[in-house]
Amino acid sequence: MSRGRFRGGVVRTGVLCLAAWALVMVSRVVPAGTSVLACAPAVVGAPVVVDARAADNARAVDNARAVGNARAVDGARVVDGAPVAVGASVMVAAPAAIEGGTARTAPRGSYVIRDLAPFGWVQVGNLAGAKQVFSLIELEDGTLLAGTAHEGKVFRSHDAGRTWQEAMALPGAEVVRSLAVDDGGTVFAGTYPGARLFRSRDRSDRWEMIHAFPHSREIYSLLAVGTDTLLVGLYPPAAVAHCTDGGRNWSNRQLFPDEGGVFSLLQSRDGTIYAGTYPGGRVFSSRDRGRSWKETGAPAGAQYVRALVEDEDGRLFAGTYPQGRVFRSLDRGQHWELTADLEGAEETLCLLAVRDRILYAGTTLFGHIFRTTDAGSAWADVSGDLWGEGLADYVHCLLETSGGVVLAGTSATGDIFALGYARNRVHISPVFALPGEDVLFRVVGWEPVAGGEPPIIRIRTGLDPRLENAEPWERCPRLETGQMLGGVSSVREGDHFLQYRIDLPDSPSAIVPAIRGISIGWEAGPTAREPSGRGYLRPLAVRGEGLVRFRVSVPEGGYTVVTVLDRAGSIVRTLVAENRPVGGFDVVWNGKSQVGEMVDEGVYIVSLMWGRRCAARRFAFLR
Repeated sequence: MSRGRFRGGVVRTGVLCLAAWALVMVSRVVPAGTSVLACAPAVVGAPVVVDARAADNARAVDNARAVGNARAVDGARVVDGAPVAVGASVMVAAPAAIEGGTARTAPRGSYVIRDLAPFGWVQVGNLAGAKQVFSLIELEDGTLLAGTAHEGKVFRSHDAGRTWQEAMALPGAEVVRSLAVDDGGTVFAGTYPGARLFRSRDRSDRWEMIHAFPHSREIYSLLAVGTDTLLVGLYPPAAVAHCTDGGRNWSNRQLFPDEGGVFSLLQSRDGTIYAGTYPGGRVFSSRDRGRSWKETGAPAGAQYVRALVEDEDGRLFAGTYPQGRVFRSLDRGQHWELTADLEGAEETLCLLAVRDRILYAGTTLFGHIFRTTDAGSAWADVSGDLWGEGLADYVHCLLETSGGVVLAGTSATGDIFALGYARNRVHISPVFALPGEDVLFRVVGWEPVAGGEPPIIRIRTGLDPRLENAEPWERCPRLETGQMLGGVSSVREGDHFLQYRIDLPDSPSAIVPAIRGISIGWEAGPTAREPSGRGYLRPLAVRGEGLVRFRVSVPEGGYTVVTVLDRAGSIVRTLVAENRPVGGFDVVWNGKSQVGEMVDEGVYIVSLMWGRRCAARRFAFLR
């Protein structure tokens, strides 16, 4: 495995915008009641296809032709949850019905940008002279501080981590293991060797040593409570030092007599303070701001509790050693249950809880970072290039900034990485619908980049998919949250195309924080029905036979239709049209049309309809 340095560099900034274009396309005249439910290629001329043999993976076609000036990027995919090139257009075939020769659309729900994808780690700063980054905190004014190894230096950044300057090398320190800031803005730093405690009252310009703990080697954890209480986790012994007067007088609370250490401190939302220890992986709690402690419980099999965190629902999580396990407690640490396995992890060094039950776990071996979106029921490895390029063996700390960017301090020499949303990618997720009535489009809303300008949303219409004769974008009005798109109907005379464009504002950072949701909704029509979780449809390949097998599952019995459509929405072959019981079944298509003729290779759509619900997938038919 390569252990080379990161060579990708920082994404260039400047006058950049991330444009997400979505075309809601009414297909050519089809029989009444036909549903066309699929994502079409990102650029005209089949630049992107779904390779059925690769089980839903998509690949770019070399001879792709772009819409307008759009271009496909390497590895671009346009399946659900995939990135799209800057300025590329995504065509989504909406349901269509014909009455009196006029196409009518009734898409329901929203096209939502939920995340920028895929996950990727971008180097956003280098701390010259540092060996490892052990601690990261953010001050009230947005200043970031990093505690590092080798010469005991503290670095700071005033631009969300893009550039860093040395604040000070703390005298006698080799490692700044822990940092904390109290409610008054005073910053504290715990160091190794000598277990010295430093303080800065001016956002890290000047530091003073305020105490040393002569019987300990290291200050491993710090917790500032309010403006008057500071707790220091020592190693060894397994003790918490307690101070309420700015560092003048201290009392030590040794948690158990054996030699060990306090590796993590956490204050929960109800004010309870927790301490994770070694050996035995025991967790202690205090209800009086650290004056007294009692043992609450121990995650089974743990020797170290290296990290503690609480999520937005009050669940406690403990990152442990060995095997990098993460445990969860629903009763304030009395009992601990093992969450899903973090495959390949040796030790969980840090945990970060963010919104929507999302947690991150930074681990050893080889710097794996895991992410869960369901409070630990399942974890996904989101290490990406951070691990693949051999950048880091250890992920020591994780921080979510006020701007929504997740930063990682690692064992890579002086490098800060961000779990990023690179500016040249965007996620588009369509919601499928049944045929219905004409509707007017409106902007539902969005959550802008924290601390920045909101995105710009414009919309325009035309009679051709390229919209070559439509109004230039700069002449199209900017839309505000909740604004109706007056006079913009989903259909006019003949086939009609609607296009909306979303531009993210410029950002001083190489990383764009997550925009939680940008929705385009409709004033008329019944409630949206999302197929997710209600029906299952997957194209599979039967190698060497020129067949495609579709695996289908329906959650309720009733009349079920499985149909193959071409990209224009015309029926190629009806495979199933019968009453089916609840459950799964397989359907095989031999590549022939309804009249028995072999069809051409290319991109097709398979749709599933049961009751009044539906789902669809694109796939590539390759003989």
